[in-house]
Amino acid sequence: MIAGIVLAAGESRRMGQPKQLMVLGLRTMLQQVVDAAASSQLDQVYVVVGHRAEEVKASLAKREVKFIENSNYRDGLGSSVRAGVAALPPDARAAMFLLGDQPFTTSELINQLLERSTADNIVAAALNGRRANPTLFGRKWFHELLRVSGDSGGRTIIEAHPEALVLVETTADLRDVDTPQDVTALS
Repeated sequence: MIAGIVLAAGESRRMGQPKQLMVLGLRTMLQQVVDAAASSQLDQVYVVVGHRAEEVKASLAKREVKFIENSNYRDGLGSSVRAGVAALPPDARAAMFLLGDQPFTTSELINQLLERSTADNIVAAALNGRRANPTLFGRKWFHELLRVSGDSGGRTIIEAHPEALVLVETTADLRDVDTPQDVTALS
């Protein structure tokens, strides 16, 4: 079983409103990410919620996802990574972390990353040789993911173990939408 863990618990301080609920086109940013994950070859999609959790969950009511509550979301991205990994079933072979503010993530990109996954490696999207998200961690790394803190997520693990990293070059649009200026740039 390979799980997709969509990180959507943050407060969106730079945006000034919940990014998870912002509509771009006909769907929210989060709905776009969840739909891409659900239409990929991932076996199960989890969504980590925290800030305004009930509204975020309601926005995904018609989607086949499992919710993970992160009551410590104010502690940063690491707390959501830990919550996601802790909720995985024992048969999970790998976990892909997707950002709820990357609305242009596609199921094709997710599947390309899945093709390269093993229990021992870390697979990440890359744009012009530069690592980006989504990132897929094999089971070997779960114990270390349970110890991440702050806003670094899995970055510290990747930096400590570059030999385990497999980059999958893509031309996909990997932009995060973090600020009102980012939203303006989309139109």
